[in-house]
Amino acid sequence: MQNSSGSSTITATVPAEIIKESRIQPVWHVIVLNVLTLCFYAPIWFYKNARDLSNRLKFSLESESAIVDPSASKSSKKERKDKSENKERKQNAIKSDASDSLLTPLPQSEDSGIPGPIKAATGQPPAKMCVRDSSYDTLAPLSSREKDVLDLVKRVPPLLLIMGMALPVINFFLGIYFFKMLADLCPDTSSLARKQPLIAGVLLSLLLIGALCLFKLPKIYFLLYCPAVCIPLSIAQHWLNMYWQNVELDKELLVRHSFSTIELVMLIFGIMLLGLIIAGFYIVPFDVQP
Repeated sequence: MQNSSGSSTITATVPAEIIKESRIQPVWHVIVLNVLTLCFYAPIWFYKNARDLSNRLKFSLESESAIVDPSASKSSKKERKDKSENKERKQNAIKSDASDSLLTPLPQSEDSGIPGPIKAATGQPPAKMCVRDSSYDTLAPLSSREKDVLDLVKRVPPLLLIMGMALPVINFFLGIYFFKMLADLCPDTSSLARKQPLIAGVLLSLLLIGALCLFKLPKIYFLLYCPAVCIPLSIAQHWLNMYWQNVELDKELLVRHSFSTIELVMLIFGIMLLGLIIAGFYIVPFDVQP
């Protein structure tokens, strides 16, 4: 495959058999990880889901662009003749240069690291390796409606989305569009989320901002923001689970109930920090006057 810059690209496909797990994440996973990590898992949750949806859109568009129009692939006799002559000329040049290389070492190309005569004969830079995850090919084809719904992850990269969620006011509007996108993806057409995705997005975004405001509560009550944040995220995760269950063609995929290594590390540090905070309120007398 050759891109617009003239360099060729070799696409290495990762077999779908390597990935046996479903993209469904249990709702209790989201609750436990957010409560025990003091909601430090929430940005990871946003990034992970935005990345998965962005990759689904990306690989779907790549698969569609790989389909070549038969009428466009027909070339004239002159073009075919020119291609044949160029190919024969290149082969002759390679043979001639290869015979000369028996006596003289081949000079190395500065930019590609391959023998100069071979590059001069081919006229192309070395191929670049591109790894493609074929697990997205096991999903149902992307409909035109889904393409319109996934417009947010197409315009806003997942990392930029996380950065925007950390900014006041901006996070409210980003939350509306993100939750609206998830509500639109819900396959249950009779649900309120699917019928009124904008209202569902506004409500979940308000719940998220209101839950974060609980952090200003006095004393140990500020920890109530942790379970409160889990409410909108759990609802959104439920919509996502319904969506992945609907588009995954392989119904025998296993749903992961165990925690990954990164999640276990976050749980350990989160539990330690949570224990220190709780112990601090009961051991250190905050209201003692000097």
